[in-house]
Formats: sequence, structure tokens, C-alpha cells
Amino acid sequence: MGKTFTHELVLSLYVDNEKKQEWTLTGEDNNAEIITKRLKTLYSGNNFQLEIENTQYSEVEIYGIGFYYSYADTGGSKMHG
Repeated sequence: MGKTFTHELVLSLYVDNEKKQEWTLTGEDNNAEIITKRLKTLYSGNNFQLEIENTQYSEVEIYGIGFYYSYADTGGSKMHG
């Protein structure tokens, strides 16, 4: 019989208002449960959004979210007015 999870978070990554990737994080319902996840993705854009959906309707505390990023010089010309 499969394991039943009582916590499920669906994370969606949007880059420049376009959904690029989706992940599902699961965990058990006990006091010691801490879900940590490190996800690597490579997208270029100006605006990044992360949508978090709690699909199980059970209480969830989010302690932190972080992004590592680097400046990418695309070699395009800059317009001067």
C-alpha cells in the first residue's frame, strides 16, 4: 500500500508572466515534519514569480524562500536617449 501524505504544496514558477515549471512537495502530518527542497532551474527573464498552493487545506507554515541568481549579459545593444 502506498504512503499517504497529508501535506502537499504545489509550486509554480512563472518567468515574465509565463508558467515555466511546476513541482509538488509532499510531507506527513506530524509535529516533527519539516519539508525542505532545493530545486535548480535555468531560465532567463526580467520578472520571476513563485506561486504556492496548499492543496490539502491543512495548516502550513513557510519559514523562508530564497533565490540564487546571476546577472546575464545577453550582449544586446543598449539604447541611449
